[in-house]
Amino acid sequence: MVKHVAGAQLHNVRFIVSLAGVQRIRRQNRKQVVAWAEGDMCMHGNGLEKLPLTNFKKARFNPYLFDSFVTEDGKPVYKAQECILLGKNIFVSGIR
Repeated sequence: MVKHVAGAQLHNVRFIVSLAGVQRIRRQNRKQVVAWAEGDMCMHGNGLEKLPLTNFKKARFNPYLFDSFVTEDGKPVYKAQECILLGKNIFVSGIR
């Protein structure tokens, strides 16, 4: 972790999940940090909530249900051109 902020906009994003960590969570039924997003920070802090999200899809990570980040329709997300993190919400654009 380089920085912890309430909101961030990233470009060239990779969504990383430790599969060993996911299996451990499922065995122990206890949450741990096993997934994160890495990318080039463009913006952080105030003002992100005002960005238009029309070309973005909402994504999430739930280690009890999935082995990767997924969109709301269940499609895996491993990379994206852009990601906006607002609190616990993840929005992605240009999914690859």
